[in-house]
Amino acid sequence: MAMVAKQGWNLIQNPESLVAKVLKARYFPKSTFLEANLGHNPSYAWKSLWNARHVMLRGCRWVVGDGSNISVMGSPWIRGQQEKWIHSPQQQSTYNIYVNDLLVEGEKKWDVAKIQSLISPDMAEAIMDVPLFPMINNDKLIWDGDKNGVYTVRAGYKLVMTELLKRDSSYVNGNWSALWRVSAPSKARHLAWRVCRNCIPTRDRNASGEFLKAQTKWINAKLSTIEGEGMAFLEAISFAVQNGWDKIIFESDSQILVESIHANQAGVSEFSYITNRIRASLSCINNFEVKFVRRQANMVAHSLARAAISWASHHVLDMSPPCIDSLLINEKS
Repeated sequence: MAMVAKQGWNLIQNPESLVAKVLKARYFPKSTFLEANLGHNPSYAWKSLWNARHVMLRGCRWVVGDGSNISVMGSPWIRGQQEKWIHSPQQQSTYNIYVNDLLVEGEKKWDVAKIQSLISPDMAEAIMDVPLFPMINNDKLIWDGDKNGVYTVRAGYKLVMTELLKRDSSYVNGNWSALWRVSAPSKARHLAWRVCRNCIPTRDRNASGEFLKAQTKWINAKLSTIEGEGMAFLEAISFAVQNGWDKIIFESDSQILVESIHANQAGVSEFSYITNRIRASLSCINNFEVKFVRRQANMVAHSLARAAISWASHHVLDMSPPCIDSLLINEKS
């Protein structure tokens, strides 16, 4: 099943291929592969692909670009929950609209009043928790279990086996992720705290370790930990460009982010779009380096994030604030 689902994934990602065009013309000329019916007298190959749609439907999620291709009720597009679909029942009118109908006209911003008038309170909150990234223009179907949004046979097999275990009477259901979080490294807990508070810090110093500038900024979106790190990195690049700096060493305590920037891997997830934008933005700077540092070496940024909870949305500091003075002295010693 997981192997066949890989062929279904290829149909979704390569709709202009000859195989995709032939199958669409015969079996789903007026819909998508995920919406297709089995049809009359199907071939063995199509029947296998159609049955494997179950894996795609359970593991895929739409990334919101302009929202014009995503059915509010008929597509999996909700983030951060086990169930990616808007559950029924909802108002009848919601079954015929697309995600772009829930945006403020002419803006990439949720129309809060409209969403609250159409959708039940729990689902309305889930919708408004979906971040709208300015660098993502087109809707894209991704595999939700991979940071780059790419389906693999291994991922599909894991999903199939998980569902089989759940059907077993001996399976014990529960939120096991909470158990693992208890023993998570302190770095992960601190970073999650920063992202959950929607506060990302950047700071700059010269080659002598002296304070140059710092800024903090609030992001009105519910991001994953790794997305929050990526958006903070983008802010740091923008800050450097605005100040006309070059010969810069960018440091991050997210090893996954730094490795992804260097790897230049193809992907379709929100995180992939962020790292692509980071690489493009770095091209505007002469002579830069991107380095991973452990959290213990990045305490200045962490302390700024804590202090920014009580600051204005966008705070630029031309002088070192008291909350990091002792840390700067320790770094220079």
